[in-house]
Amino acid sequence: MDANLEVNAIHDFNTSISIGMKKVLQFLPKNPEIIFFICAFILWTALMCNENSKEGGDFSWHDIKVEANGMVFDLFVFGILVTVYNAIRARKEKVERYKEEIDDFREWPGNEAKFRVMGLIRRLVREGEKKLNLQNCYLEGVSFGDWKLTETHFDMATLSEAKFYQTKLIGSTFQETKLKNAKFYGVDLTSADFSGADLEGVDFSNSNLSNVNFEGAIVWPLGVYSTNPSSQKQYPYGSDDWFRKLETDGVVGLNEIENKYYVDEFGILRVK
Repeated sequence: MDANLEVNAIHDFNTSISIGMKKVLQFLPKNPEIIFFICAFILWTALMCNENSKEGGDFSWHDIKVEANGMVFDLFVFGILVTVYNAIRARKEKVERYKEEIDDFREWPGNEAKFRVMGLIRRLVREGEKKLNLQNCYLEGVSFGDWKLTETHFDMATLSEAKFYQTKLIGSTFQETKLKNAKFYGVDLTSADFSGADLEGVDFSNSNLSNVNFEGAIVWPLGVYSTNPSSQKQYPYGSDDWFRKLETDGVVGLNEIENKYYVDEFGILRVK
């Protein structure tokens, strides 16, 4: 009876060892740095034994322990460097893949493209990316949260009805972008470029518009006119109302905008 138990115990032990070895062999190819450390350990140990045998021929465990301590420290430091390098490389590859996927959906007008691009934007933001290229992307009605997208390119993108909440868009470009009825709530748009953009119905509530380029931006629908008695000239309806709306919205940089631009007869902002 005891012999059978002993045999079963040995069998279970061997089975456990076999399963463990199989898992190790499956794990190692996925983590080449571990294989490197194992090889380095074996090589270094062999070299230490060889050197100890040359010096007097006595095998000294004390010397091995001393050398092993130094080796372990070196492997630890080097292991950190390798791990950091791998992490940086993996992040870079991931970011490049996300950007390539955005390229695949560029100029594709449709909800599927919109949702996929927004998902990729969120992943890039989580990876710490701030400068994105979203030119010609279809993003109608999407929402941007409290993100830092400095110097991001939205040129010729479709952002009608889009909403930006507390987003930092310093130095970003919106050249010829479709922004009809978009909302910018508390957004930092310092030095942004809206040249040629469609800004009809855009809300800039509490946003920073310092040093923004509005040259050629459309602010009122074409063909809607009223007479300005003081100059006896035709102006788009409410041309001054656009500036007054910015004042109501509490934007930063209103005086600069009002001193630099006027709305022409086609509802387009021009430099004075």
